[in-house]
Amino acid sequence: MNLDCNLELLFQPIIIFLARYAIFLYITYVNSVHSEYRIERRIMQILIVEDNSMQRKILGRYFAGTEYQLFEASTAEIAFSLIAENMPELIIADIILPGLDGVEFIKRLKAIPAYAQIPVIFLSSVSDYDIVVQALNSGANDYITKPFNKEELLARIKLHISLKKSQDIIRKQNE
Repeated sequence: MNLDCNLELLFQPIIIFLARYAIFLYITYVNSVHSEYRIERRIMQILIVEDNSMQRKILGRYFAGTEYQLFEASTAEIAFSLIAENMPELIIADIILPGLDGVEFIKRLKAIPAYAQIPVIFLSSVSDYDIVVQALNSGANDYITKPFNKEELLARIKLHISLKKSQDIIRKQNE
């Protein structure tokens, strides 16, 4: 009886090691076989095109602790150079910008094939119906008026990034 207890105590660490190793092998196998279906958890980059530094700071606080990393441009011209360096998953732009306005910025952006699929959300204090329609017709995916609700903005961002990813998958399958 005493010998059985000693053998059990002797083999217990080995059994635990083998069980953990089997779990490791299973997870490795599942990840390798189903890698195309894995959800990629990474920091997604969003470009903010806003001339008002206070608005950029507010947005920065809203995105702190989320899966989004912001980079900022105060003009459309700066935005184009940032996009060339680092392709964002989404752009949030104001309508009223110094130099090139938001609508013209989006028209030019969407005319460049490499950038045409980037989702764009206008975030502006301008609520005039004709301007909203003009902004959406320029190629923007959405329009939110200021003041805005943080949760609504985050939900719309998730929606548009998800839609873009789905469109990218379909595009790849059709190639």
